[in-house]
Amino acid sequence: MISRHRLVYGSLAGLLIGLAPLGPVARAQNGAPAVKAEPAATVSSRYARVVEDDEKQTLKLEMAVHSYVPQAGDGPTVYLAGAVHIADRSFYKELQAFLDAKEVVLFEGVKPPGAGRLDHELATETDEDKAAATTRRIRFLATCIEKYRLKRKAYPESLAAVVEGSGTRIGKLIEGSLKDAWGNEIAYTVKPEALEKPAPGAALPAAPPDPFELTSLGADGKPGGEGGDSDIRLSGQDPLAEGEVEEGGEGIQTLLANALGLVFQLDAMDHNKPNWRNSDLSVDQVQERLDKAGAESGQLFQMLDGSSFSAKFAGVILKIISLFPSVQAMGKMMMVDMLANADELLGAMPGGMGAMLNVIIKDRNQVVMDDLDQALKERPPHKDIAIIYGAGHLPDMEQRLTERFGYKESGVQWFAAIVVDLKKTGLTPAQVKTTREMLKNQIQRQIKIAKQQAR
Repeated sequence: MISRHRLVYGSLAGLLIGLAPLGPVARAQNGAPAVKAEPAATVSSRYARVVEDDEKQTLKLEMAVHSYVPQAGDGPTVYLAGAVHIADRSFYKELQAFLDAKEVVLFEGVKPPGAGRLDHELATETDEDKAAATTRRIRFLATCIEKYRLKRKAYPESLAAVVEGSGTRIGKLIEGSLKDAWGNEIAYTVKPEALEKPAPGAALPAAPPDPFELTSLGADGKPGGEGGDSDIRLSGQDPLAEGEVEEGGEGIQTLLANALGLVFQLDAMDHNKPNWRNSDLSVDQVQERLDKAGAESGQLFQMLDGSSFSAKFAGVILKIISLFPSVQAMGKMMMVDMLANADELLGAMPGGMGAMLNVIIKDRNQVVMDDLDQALKERPPHKDIAIIYGAGHLPDMEQRLTERFGYKESGVQWFAAIVVDLKKTGLTPAQVKTTREMLKNQIQRQIKIAKQQAR
């Protein structure tokens, strides 16, 4: 039995801590039921807590939604909803109902490369900076055009057709990427033969050579030119790689969810509602900030998209775990305790990990707070605004909300994110207690070591 514990702990510990802060990566009514804490609750933070019910032999991870109102004057109520990106489907259903009833929802979701807003670029002062940003934007549009073709069997007649045919969430990102960094429309031209659809049931034919072109006219907005005035074309870039267009396999977050009998947030929640606004950086913007901070970005994203060797190895282990109900239940039990302590674990990380978390937490929180500032200024004024982000982001957000915007807390609701039936672990109550104590001791030991290394 101990060896089975070690298999679960060794396979999942790094994944849970590594995935917690970044959130989903792009690949309800006001009266929605809030969780009541009748059994004894051990509050690990203001945003996540563990509730134990010895009588029912259940363990629950609950996530908080805090509400805030202006300390003086009028203004919308602001809600900070703590998300865990892998949880029970019922959690996402209740949270969806709660958020859908809000007039504006700012949500976490790292955007595809090239789809980030220009005001989030680190440098756009020079024409060279703007050309680099425009080049990434053109490549993003090209991947969306190719995905459109795979789905609809022909290239789109216009970029507007790509926006309309890509779903609300991605469509909004495309719509925000139709102009270059100088504010001019990116031109799209397509060969007539590329617009022809195959007969019903026929295979998708090979694309003609250079089926379409995307062009920015540079700083002067005129054809030709030199330096910053030079045209920027898709044909001047390397061809799109297959991995940029084809949807990849299951990411490590989905694999982890499946292994534990849970669901991944992006698979369970609808982020396409009109009142939902993506409030995040793009992959390349996160990578640029990580590189500038001296943190390794490549390994992180390879783990998330499942392309690294370690991610593939972990995926094999996770699929094995899903075959054994008792191991699956123990994995969920472990996940509850680790996520409840994730804030303290992450906060104690030294060196490069600390630099990485500074980007992942604080830089992205700055984006959210700037978007909140804009939403607060919109007229007519909104009645309420909700922010849903990983719980690790919320302490910093709360501080900014009170200090920058002059808000104060007005209430809290709790939602059950993960419920574990401890009987399914195959352990006696005494063994469950011993196992959880062992894990908690390991967590505290890691926190102590990390703090010592950070000195």
